Amino acid sequence: MSTRARYGTGSIIFEENKKLWKGRIRIKGKVKTVYAKTQREAESKLKAERDAAYVGHLLPPARYTVGKLMSDYLEAKKPPATAPKTWRGYEEKARNHIIPTWGRTALAALTPGQIEKELNAKVASGLSAMSARHIRAILRSALSWGINNGLTHRNVAQQAVGPKVARKKVEPFTPEEVEQITSGLRGDRLEALYLVEIALGLRPGELLGLTWPKVDLNKGTVQIHNTLQHIDGEYRLVPRAKTDESYATMFLPAFAAEALRQHRTRQREENLAATTWRNDWDLVFTTKDGYPIHETILWKHFQELLTRLGLPRRSFYSLRHTSASLLIHGGAEMRDVMEHLRHSQISLTANTYTHLYESRKRATAQRMDDLLKRNC
Repeated sequence: MSTRARYGTGSIIFEENKKLWKGRIRIKGKVKTVYAKTQREAESKLKAERDAAYVGHLLPPARYTVGKLMSDYLEAKKPPATAPKTWRGYEEKARNHIIPTWGRTALAALTPGQIEKELNAKVASGLSAMSARHIRAILRSALSWGINNGLTHRNVAQQAVGPKVARKKVEPFTPEEVEQITSGLRGDRLEALYLVEIALGLRPGELLGLTWPKVDLNKGTVQIHNTLQHIDGEYRLVPRAKTDESYATMFLPAFAAEALRQHRTRQREENLAATTWRNDWDLVFTTKDGYPIHETILWKHFQELLTRLGLPRRSFYSLRHTSASLLIHGGAEMRDVMEHLRHSQISLTANTYTHLYESRKRATAQRMDDLLKRNC
């Protein structure tokens, strides 16, 4: 028997072997445990632990607002504590949405209902449901930071229900379309870029932030350590956190490794021919003058290619989905696809690609049906 109270108030379970009620609560990042003879006594002990931890720490409601929380949170999370592009996203959402909406609200007075009401109103006025969920996620992170720093003992954004997001069905290219793309790219100076993307399914920033020191063509490996970001008019090569699932070594198929060898030779020739060469980070993929490639330039190049080949316009990111799709059609299990894409949770992989597995299973059933019909 166990009970789970509201978020932030802990959980209680009856331990049969001890004949006691065991209560657990996380306070400021640490787990406190209490034992009692009755459930009500355990609840009382948990409340006492929580109250004792926060006595003298909570600022008067009139003095500490949600706006002040966001200001303190953003200051604490400034780069290098948070990746520059990520922090900029937090700051923009806070400045444009969180502070104008709840900034003057006393932190202690903020409720889950207030959050839900305002987020739904924003969606009704034209904001995307995904953006609304991002706002909730940032507020939730700020409140979690506030709990760890003794500013509050509640995370009401955790309790609030975010707007529902209609999941878009991914549309990867078919194997036949991939063949068209690879054939149409032969001789293009960015041919290797596309082949590496199809082979590894990298995020655009990871692909454009790939450096030669992280590529070992003898071993056929690529280390994903950096992401290229364009912030405030300048490029930044941002290292990924070592705890991130995407910090990984990936193996190159032979066709991608050979394409990179040819690309490296071409790049050296461009270096010698250029009046000014600016590849200070030793990037694998650059402009003809060695400058980083902006994502919008890559998108434009990709759309021109699709138009020339008579294929439907899709985002460059669709090649990442295509990489996963090719693995699934080849018989890869879901965990293999998860590791290939470096998803942090298999649920993300399942939610995105379940329909592709259903198609594969349907085809398997049809083959079984055909087999039995021939033998009946």
